[in-house]
Amino acid sequence: MLLKNARVLNASDGRFYPSDVSVKGDRILSVGKNLSSTDGETLDLAGRYLVPGLVDVHTHGRAGYDFNYASVEQMQAMAASYLSSGVTTLFPTLASNTLPEIRRAAEQIVSLKGKTKGARFAGVHLEGCFLNPRRRGSHAPELLLPPTPEALGEVLP
Repeated sequence: MLLKNARVLNASDGRFYPSDVSVKGDRILSVGKNLSSTDGETLDLAGRYLVPGLVDVHTHGRAGYDFNYASVEQMQAMAASYLSSGVTTLFPTLASNTLPEIRRAAEQIVSLKGKTKGARFAGVHLEGCFLNPRRRGSHAPELLLPPTPEALGEVLP
């Protein structure tokens, strides 16, 4: 497919330049001016901006759901909602909770890697429960634990 007449971000200088972009599947084949379509399919972007998908490395939830408590269906709804705003990849963040609940949520997130109908889950951001009690922020102190090998083994899927 050929994306014609785009304004493409040049990461080295942070500016946008008029360009065409040739893509196949999820791969960019070439970027430049006056490119030709290899398969006959062309989309004229009429000067719209074309930027890489966003990556969210710290997000607890979206669309009314929290990754700590969401079902698989709710996680799918979150993935679709993230994608609708340009986030293509994310690391769902888990806050402090009981070890069994953290493990359950982490296992669900991992089970959806490569299977979402929206933004892709690239892994789990385990924010809690192994925090310094003096730097716990809004995490409940009764849910904090030292990061022992045993505790980590209970959490990691």
